Amino acid sequence: MPAREYPAMVRLIAEGRLAPQQLVGEVIDLADAGAALMAMDGPPAHPGLTVATVAG
Repeated sequence: MPAREYPAMVRLIAEGRLAPQQLVGEVIDLADAGAALMAMDGPPAHPGLTVATVAG
């Protein structure tokens, strides 16, 4: 998605017409990202995207 379309996307989120959180299947710590990447060689463990965060 080109950056020029971000404002329209943010408007849709603010209006409640787009719910990006529904795309997230799992939130993991960044320390676990390597294992999650290696697991991508196999079948999906869950539907949705995996988001890696930095604890702290």
